[in-house]
Amino acid sequence: MSRAQLRMPVALASALPLLLMLFDPVSAAFGMPTAFWKDRGAATASERPLVGAAWVRTRDVAESLRDVLSLGLGYGAKKATEVRLPQLKEDLRPMYAALPKNSEGFLGQATVRYAMHRHFSHHHGMYLKGLGPDGEVWNSSSPAEILEDRVPSFVIARFEQHLQSGLDLEDLALLAAALEHFMHMDALERLRAVYRLTNHSIEEAVSEHDLTGVLERFMVLQTRGFSSGLTAEDLEMRWRTMVEAFPTWPRTQEWLRSIQESVLNGEIKDHQYASTTVQGGRVNFEGVTTVLESVMDRYGRHQDSDCKVMAGQLIAKEDATQPGRVKLSDFYQTSTNFVEKKEYLRELGAIEEHRDAAGQVVETYVLIPNYLQSAANCLPSSNMYTVCCLNPCEELLRHVEIKVGKSTATPSDILEIVAALPSSTVPAPRVLPDVLMQRLREIAVVHELGGQVHIHGRLFSQWLHHAYPHECPMPAKAGTTRPMTAADWLQETNTSSTHTQEEIDILLGGEATRKQQGAVLLSGRRKHVEVPAAPDVDSASDSMCSALPWDLDEELVFQQEVVSTFDELRVIGRAFAMIGASGGLILSLAQLVFTISSKHGKGGDKAAAWYKPGGVVDEAKMVDGCWLMAGGNPQEVRRSSTQRGVVPQHGNRRAMH
Repeated sequence: MSRAQLRMPVALASALPLLLMLFDPVSAAFGMPTAFWKDRGAATASERPLVGAAWVRTRDVAESLRDVLSLGLGYGAKKATEVRLPQLKEDLRPMYAALPKNSEGFLGQATVRYAMHRHFSHHHGMYLKGLGPDGEVWNSSSPAEILEDRVPSFVIARFEQHLQSGLDLEDLALLAAALEHFMHMDALERLRAVYRLTNHSIEEAVSEHDLTGVLERFMVLQTRGFSSGLTAEDLEMRWRTMVEAFPTWPRTQEWLRSIQESVLNGEIKDHQYASTTVQGGRVNFEGVTTVLESVMDRYGRHQDSDCKVMAGQLIAKEDATQPGRVKLSDFYQTSTNFVEKKEYLRELGAIEEHRDAAGQVVETYVLIPNYLQSAANCLPSSNMYTVCCLNPCEELLRHVEIKVGKSTATPSDILEIVAALPSSTVPAPRVLPDVLMQRLREIAVVHELGGQVHIHGRLFSQWLHHAYPHECPMPAKAGTTRPMTAADWLQETNTSSTHTQEEIDILLGGEATRKQQGAVLLSGRRKHVEVPAAPDVDSASDSMCSALPWDLDEELVFQQEVVSTFDELRVIGRAFAMIGASGGLILSLAQLVFTISSKHGKGGDKAAAWYKPGGVVDEAKMVDGCWLMAGGNPQEVRRSSTQRGVVPQHGNRRAMH
């Protein structure tokens, strides 16, 4: 058999993996993500398929996330985002280590969305539209949706492909850096608008005094909204009335000046600020942009002081037997700050109705942490994100993640960690009530992980609410709430989300005596009021914890669907059967090719001259598929396209078929 003929089946055999990919059953057997897995829960070693999913790795054939995002960001933006990567990796590392991974050890789509939402709400106080659960489960949409209208559609498609395999820590940090870039680009658009409305040119440097004015007017747009039809007169009017709308405005002005000075003096170097942008006491547009980016990075934590004010007010009014809850009537009497309608609060997931045995509502409560962290207290900053109250429960959960270092833990380990973990209203160390211990064990039974508890799911969040009722929200069941801003509520219902003073007086049965501690809502944000001293809350008693609602309906951030052993073996059998059939088909094709090749050569009586080093030595012809020398002895020769062969230098000659 000729070497060419021998190479044919080898080539076909080497193509076997590609041919197998054409068959859906085999693709499923080889662990394709869509075959077995739902991006709804935590992976454990016992739940992984017997046929390794690592055999097929989209990651090995798809572009890296870095290259994919480079297509959307451009080289310059990509280079800028890489400046933030080391810090972002350190910020994300503890959470990444504890988050549940898919079968390949990476974060799935739902977990990526969950991680990005937590990161930006914790570090920036910003809820990026499309990343939050919005009343649904975490896998109800893809994190790639936030890239829509910001990068080309083919980039989104490639990013979705990459997500199918999952993201590692560096991928996650790169995605966070890209989203930060989009946020800064959004802020840059409003900065250009401020320049235009204040008659400044981006081609000319501004004085530090003018820079202060630019930053203040930018903050006006940040807190009171921005529209393309805004005029210079509108902007100046809003700026002059800021102190009336926001009594804490002087404090914000002072904070802005401190950030400006720190960046220009080189004390803050978040974005590699270059001192050459300041020349003769004037700052060019690049320098102004750098100052603004530092402001945006810190604004979420700065504005959270107002949220702490509201928290203190509501905690002071909470029901003595229902920690973390204030009666609706008391809610309205606490301050003129609190005027949302019950219907709107219910959509936000901030209403809890207690019923008697007959199903009649006996008391309506406002859930304090749910209300504070709801859309009712967010600023309409841009079409990409809103600035909201920080979630104090995030710090508690992060502490648990750092201590545990994985996505599950035993009840005893969790109890030990939480008993030593204080909050702003709960001292530590403390002795946890027996009912909290019992409920943690109930969660472990539901999870069926040999006594382990998933720490990234609805049940553990519910447990944290019972342990820290002032900090951690009570998690609603998916599909029972529809978080929306006051503006969205108005557009959908054609009614205001808030009561007038007269309506509240009627609800309360007459003229209510309410301490005037501020003014009414403006752009969905409260004003500053004096903070009453928060009660010194120790660990909740058994009776108080038992009085709080409790259920065992779980919704995990990520859950792999467990495949039975029978299904595993059935798929393996199908895989080997298909492999055998495919192998037989390939061998048959190879034999057919060999037969055709042999027949093609028979019957020929073609002559050729053969060479050895030095010249022609003999004549040869093909007889019955073999080249024979004139003397009749088979000789090894190599044919050229002109029926001539070159004798190998070593002189070895055999018949060639």
